[in-house]
Amino acid sequence: MFYKICFFDLDGTLLDIGRGRKAWISKKNSDAVRKLANKCIIVISTGRKFNSKVALIGRQIKAKFYICQNGAEIFDKNFSTLFKTGIKQEIISKIIEITKRFNFVISFNSKVFFFKNLFIKFLNFFLKSFDFKPFRQILVPENVRKILIFSVNIWKIKKFAYVLEKIFSDNLQICLIRKFRVIEITDISASKGKAVEFITKFSNISLDYALHIGDSENDISTKKIVKMLIIMQSGAKNAKKNADFIGYKRKFGVAKVINNFILEPKSAAIVGKYGSGKTTFLKKVEKFGYSVLYTDEFFHNCYLASGECFKIIKKIRPDFINENIVNKNKIRNFMLKSKQNRDLIEKSIYPFLENHLSKNHYHFVEIPNLWTKNANFGKFFSKVVWINTSKKQQLLNIKRKKVKNDIKLKNQALNTGKIQFYDVKISNRKWKKPGFFLKFFSKIFK
Repeated sequence: MFYKICFFDLDGTLLDIGRGRKAWISKKNSDAVRKLANKCIIVISTGRKFNSKVALIGRQIKAKFYICQNGAEIFDKNFSTLFKTGIKQEIISKIIEITKRFNFVISFNSKVFFFKNLFIKFLNFFLKSFDFKPFRQILVPENVRKILIFSVNIWKIKKFAYVLEKIFSDNLQICLIRKFRVIEITDISASKGKAVEFITKFSNISLDYALHIGDSENDISTKKIVKMLIIMQSGAKNAKKNADFIGYKRKFGVAKVINNFILEPKSAAIVGKYGSGKTTFLKKVEKFGYSVLYTDEFFHNCYLASGECFKIIKKIRPDFINENIVNKNKIRNFMLKSKQNRDLIEKSIYPFLENHLSKNHYHFVEIPNLWTKNANFGKFFSKVVWINTSKKQQLLNIKRKKVKNDIKLKNQALNTGKIQFYDVKISNRKWKKPGFFLKFFSKIFK
């Protein structure tokens, strides 16, 4: 399995039954995470403060670490504190002063104080588990890990967040959540993203093997830190815009992500004519964090003196070896002379690619000769994506390749196989449109 550590948000993600204080994890989600826990480290990553319920959920899913209060507190599986940080009292005092001027509601570590009665109805809807007290009774805890500021006025809360950013950008993490009605504030050293860095370093695991699943704006901080950020389909719009992959709806959604994307990952074959733009397309795909195999690169390495292809070519056609280097042009000429010659080479080298694919998973594989009779590549792929382009664009793409003209012509001749079937057909114009890739990934992996 590719991932070695997986981070799970609770509310709206892992907890898919009920809402708020009554939210709980379904058996399907629980079973899927427990199964995953046998193969990688499970981490709870939540905005909630650490309590008995969080601990109980963690035990149920075999969590090794707990990120609470958006990274302000980190605990190990024995509930020992690994990291904690708080907001300085002088900063809290300034925030309280500004909050009073705006007539907003403020919460310290999940204890809520309100200033005007008109907020009660709003707070009862969102924060049923909190206590309400008038502003004059405000009591700031000794250690404030997280501050929440509420308002029904989206324009005013956005303005307030802007003011806070200008004043405290060097000291605080400030995040708008709940459809821009709530500001979430932690110390500058506390975010889910920074917590990911802390735990992976603590566990001696590369960030290249880390995955985060969430649904809220506070999950965005893990973007470009983890290898893959998955946001639930029912998640916040802004969070989905920053996702590498959009998951499923809330109920049983985590179980589906684990089964379809992690434990039994799907793989797509990328096919198309020579010069159709397959490599350019896949270079773009790689930027989203997906693993890609370019068969040209694979065989380039395979033909090196230490590679298996080199050894087999040296055995069957030693005349193709010049000074310990495979003469690929001789191979091309040989394959183009007859079908028997082509079959001989393909039957000799394709088993190495088959063996590699059987032992390694890639989300996407560029494979121009998918339907050859000399190998069974189809068994490795759940989807086939055809990259199609106009003849004019194809010629332009070929012209841009830094390859001699005679080699270009030979490569074209060796890549003239018909597209027998496909699941998704994509043109150059289509994949260059904004927003294309998130929809594309959802289609491929669902």
